[in-house]
Amino acid sequence: MSRVALLMGSDSDYDRLEPCVRTLRELEIECDVRVLSAHRTPARLYQYAQMARARGLGVVIAGAGGAAHLPGMLASWTTLPVLGVPVESRVLRGVDSLLSIVQMPGGVPVGCMAIGKAGATNAALLAAAVVALGDEHVAAALADRKLDLEFDVVSNPEFLKEGAAISDFMKPDRIIVGTDNPRTTELLKSLYEPFNRNHDRVISMDIRSAELTKYAANAMLATKISFMNELANLAERFGADRERGMKECSAEAARLLGIRSTARWSRPKTRRPWLTHC
Repeated sequence: MSRVALLMGSDSDYDRLEPCVRTLRELEIECDVRVLSAHRTPARLYQYAQMARARGLGVVIAGAGGAAHLPGMLASWTTLPVLGVPVESRVLRGVDSLLSIVQMPGGVPVGCMAIGKAGATNAALLAAAVVALGDEHVAAALADRKLDLEFDVVSNPEFLKEGAAISDFMKPDRIIVGTDNPRTTELLKSLYEPFNRNHDRVISMDIRSAELTKYAANAMLATKISFMNELANLAERFGADRERGMKECSAEAARLLGIRSTARWSRPKTRRPWLTHC
């Protein structure tokens, strides 16, 4: 049976990577766990990578935080599949590690998992799937695991503005979680924790209400876009000040809704929504 290696740059990363070890053990796959740093022990890391195949390893999993050079350096020194797990950091909450691992140059492939414990679990399952290609026992264990796997249905709509999707994802103004299972709600909260630290933006509701929220938001946006387009056409036809009219319209709508107006209007060069946010 091929073994799987789990490497980490510091022993402090083990708590976040422990689900990887646990999952491999459940599948009865031998796991070689080591602390090897790309920066502090590069010579030892090089020697390990060069001898990885001779050690009987089939896949190498590398958990790294910060600059997260460990997976990439391993991939440059071995032909074995390398899976990188971004470890959450205090400063950028693991996003720096995620981008470092996922954005490898052509010719040095690294399979990038999700940030944190979910990524650690998936790294173990993906490594097991690779091992299972040549091991019927592991293949059967994976098949049994899928049969016993519990799942819940969750409605989790996102609200991303055109041209600001990454910013809106990283700093959401609200996080809608629609589910009928409290356990699933807590699971989604843990997944969104890196993006929900300063303020609790999670809004929990049932699945149907979450879906209605999504459709209502889309319908409201489409209505506002159509309405402002028609006002712009009228302004051009009658020579009115389009920008002033739209600004005052936004302010009036905000007063009616009892909210502060944050809308910004600009005529696009292409056929794009004029309303960016309200």
